[in-house]
Amino acid sequence: MNSENLHQYEGIILNKTPFKERHLVSRVLLKNGKKISVNFLGGQGGGKKMKSSVVQLGHGIRFSLTGKLKEGDQLNLCKDFKPLWSPQKIRDNHRAFYLMCFFLEFLDKISLTEDLQSRTRLQQINFEDLGLYNVLSNSLFFMDEALQSGEFNSHKFLSIFFAKLVFQLGLTPNLEIEYFSEIPLVKVPCIQLSFENGAFIDGDKVEVQERMDHKDVWEFLKACWNFKFKDHKNIPEIDANVPNVLLSYLFFQLGFSKSDFRSLELVL
Repeated sequence: MNSENLHQYEGIILNKTPFKERHLVSRVLLKNGKKISVNFLGGQGGGKKMKSSVVQLGHGIRFSLTGKLKEGDQLNLCKDFKPLWSPQKIRDNHRAFYLMCFFLEFLDKISLTEDLQSRTRLQQINFEDLGLYNVLSNSLFFMDEALQSGEFNSHKFLSIFFAKLVFQLGLTPNLEIEYFSEIPLVKVPCIQLSFENGAFIDGDKVEVQERMDHKDVWEFLKACWNFKFKDHKNIPEIDANVPNVLLSYLFFQLGFSKSDFRSLELVL
């Protein structure tokens, strides 16, 4: 791939690892919801001018790739990069910082790798298809905004993150009809989210020892269905049950376990 075929990219830093004396190897979530691995040359900062690093976790970055990629080489080289967005308050709040780390780790797990080698100048990335990028960028931006205004609630932002992923990944249970009887859910006294069926069911029809009331989860998903991140203030305060149930549902559907995530124990 010749340098003349390359163009500028924008993305969010998912992780970073020091490489040699001044470089950083990072995975970056692009605007199309896919990730690439980048060696940011001089990304650690320092040097004669003692520059600070702009390659930080959760920060937005604009960059151009440099040089050629050998066939099968997934590490892209970059020496031209600059900050696009950085949170102002997340690092000052340990709960918010741990939450950000979990968001980044989760997106790193579920996002596909972009194959830049197969692209040409005429095959530009579709920046209109924001997908997973939109979920992550909005989660970080509005969480930082809530911290600045003193309205941050970790359970709420974790739940919103999970709800948006459920919608984005096509895992949304029917929010109107009970799975087996097709009775409207508003008429079901005990609403339970069945992980196996990916649907809300009548909890009164379940064995007593397996019965759970997930009406709060159902109400939350309904509230989030047409919800925009900027309206997070309108979402009522919630307790830890909602994010815990949504996490378990996502893990069941995606085949994950808690041990797959190093940052999870810091946010639950």
